[in-house]
Amino acid sequence: MDGCCFLLPLGMFLSAGAFTFGYAVLKPFIAASRKCGPTARAGQFLLSDLLWLMMSCHLPLAFVAAARYGRSEDSVVIAVVALVLMAIVFYVWFRGVMALSKLGVDRPIRRGVFLVLVLPLAVVGSLLTAVLILAVIVLLAIERQDNTWLIWWLAAAATLASACVGGRSLAHWVIAGAAANAPPPDDRPSALAQPHQHPPVA
Repeated sequence: MDGCCFLLPLGMFLSAGAFTFGYAVLKPFIAASRKCGPTARAGQFLLSDLLWLMMSCHLPLAFVAAARYGRSEDSVVIAVVALVLMAIVFYVWFRGVMALSKLGVDRPIRRGVFLVLVLPLAVVGSLLTAVLILAVIVLLAIERQDNTWLIWWLAAAATLASACVGGRSLAHWVIAGAAANAPPPDDRPSALAQPHQHPPVA
């Protein structure tokens, strides 16, 4: 019972830290998506999106290559983990493509930056944030005499903070591309706004 009382707040704390990192990176994109209503372009795909999907799949493939190096007995477990990672990559890619199309981001480079850099950074950075928080809790609990770990922890935290700022800047750049593709407003008065003119009476 005492273990559950400790694990529940710890899990909530780690989840809050991971959510904070991901939300900080994707906040410009989330805010723009909320302002944009449903459009007919929400399901639009580009051929270059498949290229970005192939590049995104390199991360789980690299994990499989590193995990299977020198190991043959854990091939089933590694294959299952690889399939789960591939499913996560595909889901994140699909949701990102839908959101980009909804906002009208049509340039392949901007879409690629968001799909290959910003989204993976938000996901992986969120996981690393939770690991970093858990690491400092464990290291403080065991009361190590050597404080060298604190220097490494601060360096890792500063790296994550810099990555968060860089990812958010890239998200702003992608949203700027969506604003550039927006059609100019029509300043001409509509036919409904014009007063009705009666023909002159003879």
